[in-house]
Amino acid sequence: MSIKSTLIALQTKSLKSGDKETLRVVRMALAEIKQIEVDTREELTEAKQLSLIEKMVKQRNESVKAFQEGGREDLASIEISEIKFLEKFLPEKLSTEETDKMIAGAIAELDAKVMADMGKVMAYLKDKAAGQVDMGYVSQKVRESLS
Repeated sequence: MSIKSTLIALQTKSLKSGDKETLRVVRMALAEIKQIEVDTREELTEAKQLSLIEKMVKQRNESVKAFQEGGREDLASIEISEIKFLEKFLPEKLSTEETDKMIAGAIAELDAKVMADMGKVMAYLKDKAAGQVDMGYVSQKVRESLS
């Protein structure tokens, strides 16, 4: 079941049960997905849905930091609860060793040797490991391997 269909089912369940907190977060996530689908005029793939959920979690982590620096623990706690809910949709993160193996395998499979090949390696890894790895770390390791 895709993330979108799971969210739709959760929305119905939350409406019936009166769970306003879950309903608020589900509606927010569905609105993000639908907005991108309207803008691009195509249905999002599972990988793109995962990427969007990751982006939403990242935004909320930044908001938590800003709220805590501003002394607004009440708003930070709301963001933290949203993060916990959204993280349920993300796959388990790969370890550093597994990520390094995946990077080495992708570089070998694509026969990448120079920095000009970094784009195709990153695109390959982004599709293959959506939601499972920190793409900043992957970018750094690919750059080190190709330079």
